[in-house]
Amino acid sequence: MKIYIEIPVKSNAEKVIHNFNIDLFRKLKPPLTSLKILRYDGNQKGDEVHLKIGVLFFKSTWFSKISDTWNHDKEWGFEDRGIKLPLFLKSWKHKHRISKLKNSCIIIEDIDFEPKWRIFRSLIRHILYLQFKTRKKVYQREFGKP
Repeated sequence: MKIYIEIPVKSNAEKVIHNFNIDLFRKLKPPLTSLKILRYDGNQKGDEVHLKIGVLFFKSTWFSKISDTWNHDKEWGFEDRGIKLPLFLKSWKHKHRISKLKNSCIIIEDIDFEPKWRIFRSLIRHILYLQFKTRKKVYQREFGKP
């Protein structure tokens, strides 16, 4: 399944890239969830992020590893892949992309995932989409509305 969200921001790509760090990650916590960062190495290939997440009474761990990075004239980004996922997810691949424009940029959430149970596909996709859509306010608060 796929989730794809484009979020335009006023800041240039260099500023956004420089501030794509643990402080921003904390601010991106979805509403109505608990989040404890157990490990955050960064955004370079081989780095890992380990989380303890919770929604209501459901608590789980989530480990991701940065599997790829790139920096081209038109785009910067990195990809994380789930290595230990919550019970409801079978696979996870998330590309964090910054599309470079002349005086601004577009932050792109490009996610491929597979739920463990097909019966819950639409529900899980809808919940995840809403959680990632809330990042728009955070990104535009941090980097400005275009």
